[in-house]
Order: sequence, then C-alpha cells, then structure tokens
Amino acid sequence: MTASTCNNKNCDILLWKNPVQSGKFLGAALLVIIIIKNLKFTHILSLVYKVAFTFALINIISLKVVKYQAITKYVQPSKCPNIVGFVKPRIDNFLINLPSYQFKFRTFLFAEDPFHTIKISSALFIIVKLLKALSFTSILLIGVLAAFSLPLAYNKNQKVVDEQVAKFHKLAVDKLESSPLKPYLEKLNKSTPAKKSDEEPVVVSESAAKTTADDINAKIDTATSTAFEK
Repeated sequence: MTASTCNNKNCDILLWKNPVQSGKFLGAALLVIIIIKNLKFTHILSLVYKVAFTFALINIISLKVVKYQAITKYVQPSKCPNIVGFVKPRIDNFLINLPSYQFKFRTFLFAEDPFHTIKISSALFIIVKLLKALSFTSILLIGVLAAFSLPLAYNKNQKVVDEQVAKFHKLAVDKLESSPLKPYLEKLNKSTPAKKSDEEPVVVSESAAKTTADDINAKIDTATSTAFEK
C-alpha cells in the first residue's frame, strides 16, 4: 500500500499521514471493541429504564415547582435524527449491486474458477479456525491493530518486503516443480477451463433504480418527515 496505489482518505488514516486523526480513529475503534466486549443487552435495558425513571421524576418535580417540565423543555431534542434518510440511500445502493454480488457468489460456490474458489475457501477455513480458537472481540482487536500497523510497516519497508515475498514465491514454485503434484497441475492448467456461465449479473443503473423507486421513496418520506419534527 503506497501513495501511488492508494490516495483516498482511508489509506491516509491507516498510513498515519495525520497522526492526530489516525490516533482518534484508532482510539474510537478500540473503545468500540471494549464496549462490545463488556456490554450486554440487559445493560442497555437497565440504562434505558434508569434514565427514563430519572427524567420522569425530574419532570414531575419541576412541574410542581416551576410549572413546566424541565427535561421536556431543556433536554429533549427538538426533532428525531433522520435515520431513514441516512440508511435508505445505503440500502438502495446495496440493492443496486446485489445482482452482481449474487453472480460472484454463485461463480465462487460452483467453482467456475477452481483456483479462485480454493483461495477463498482456504481463507474461510482459516477464519473459522480463528473464530473457534479466539473470541470475536479478540479477532476484532487483532484486526484493528494490524490495520493500523501493517500498512505503515509495509509502506516504510516495501522494497525489502517485496524482495522477501518474491524469494519465497520462487522457492514455493521450485518446490512445486519438483513435487509429485507437477504432472497433475500441468494437466489442470492445460485442460479446457469450465464454460463460464452465460448468465451475466443484471446491473441496474442508479438512475433507473431511483426512477423505479420514486413512488416508494415519496411515501416513505411523507410518512417520516412529520414524525421527525414531532
């Protein structure tokens, strides 16, 4: 991962080009992991009813003393966050790309490219073994620390790392060439690949999807816009 191959903001964060911003994201990610590890559903319910009881008592007392509900007047937000407006475009975008995802999954599952399927299956095998050996939060922690350290280490030592990878790749190829598997691999490479599926994923343009969904979106917007202002 170098500046020439990755110029977006996500890469800048992982490469620590702005240490303050990268530190904030790393701290936020670690905080989320700690919350996930320690938070239970009963904790959420307990927090909700405690806050609700407290606000209710404050409103009752303030109504008796100052003739208005203090929480309602000073603490309650003027409108609800527009969750539908935030989520709906992302769901629409996912549905637009869903046929393409389905096509890729089908070609992977039924091994139209056997070597590609073996690579993905091997990765899934490793993930399953990790999930069995480690807790979910441990894997999250390892992933976050790796994401914020490995790209930076590779960026600073790219030449050395690439040389070592090329050396091990050449060594693996040489070992494979001298192994009993060589005739079978040559036969597999020379054999006619499986016929690709004639069915291509149906990709719907974003403009067409928006046109088709106009009526539904209008109904959703009408139903929710007034609720946000209450």
